[in-house]
Amino acid sequence: AHANTLKDLEITGGAYYQASSNITAGSLHPDSTDPSSQAMPISEGNFSSWKTEAAGKAVYNGNITNCPSFLPAGKYVGFITLPNDCTVQVGAPVWVTGDFTMHDNVTIKLDPGFGQASGVFIVDNFINLAKDDRILGSGTEGSYLILISTFNSKDDPGSRAAINVSKEGNSGVLYSNLGIISIAKENHMTSVTGWKLKLQKEVTVEYDDGLAGTFFNFGPSGSYSLIKGTYQVR
Repeated sequence: AHANTLKDLEITGGAYYQASSNITAGSLHPDSTDPSSQAMPISEGNFSSWKTEAAGKAVYNGNITNCPSFLPAGKYVGFITLPNDCTVQVGAPVWVTGDFTMHDNVTIKLDPGFGQASGVFIVDNFINLAKDDRILGSGTEGSYLILISTFNSKDDPGSRAAINVSKEGNSGVLYSNLGIISIAKENHMTSVTGWKLKLQKEVTVEYDDGLAGTFFNFGPSGSYSLIKGTYQVR
C-alpha cells in the first residue's frame, strides 16, 4: 500500500506512507515519498472511439427496466435498471447515456462469441451495484467485461461517486477515469481503477493473473484482446 495517509487497514505487504492511523502491515515504511501520479490506462480518445463504434452499430431510445436476455452492442439513450435475479448477455461495445443500476443477484456477461477477447460497457452517468452482482467475460479464460463510468466526480459540486457498490458479494472489473469508486464491505473485485477509491471495511481487491499492466487491441471481429506488459491503449 502506497499513499500519503493510510488509515484503518490490514496490509499483508509493505505500508509506505507519510501519516498513518490504526494500521497493521508486513512492514512499515513511514516518511516514504508520496507516490507519483500515473496516467490512466484508458484515454479519452479510446472512450470516443468506442462510443463512435457503439453508435455506429445501433441506437436504442428509451429506458430499460425489465430483464432482457441480450443487450446487443450499441448506444442506449436513457437509463438501464436490471431487477433482482436478472442475467443478461451483452455485446460490446455498449454505451449507456444515463445511469446503469444492477439490483440484487444480477449478472451481466459478455457474449460467448468473444472467446478470449474482452469488451467494454460504458456509462455516461452513475453505476450502482447492490448485492451479489457479477460482471463476467465470455466464459473463456482471459476474457473480461470492463464496466466503465465516465462521470466526472472531480468537478462535481457534491463529489458524488461515479460507481457505488452499496452491498456485499459483488465481483468484476470496474473503471472510472474521472470518478470516485465507492465500495462497501465484503466485496471481492477482480480490478478497480478510478480517480479516487473509497474502500469500506472488508474489501478485497485481487487481480487475476496477467490482468495488471494490460492494454486493448482490436481482435477477431472487432473485439478487444488483453495483452500483458503496458498501459498503452491503441
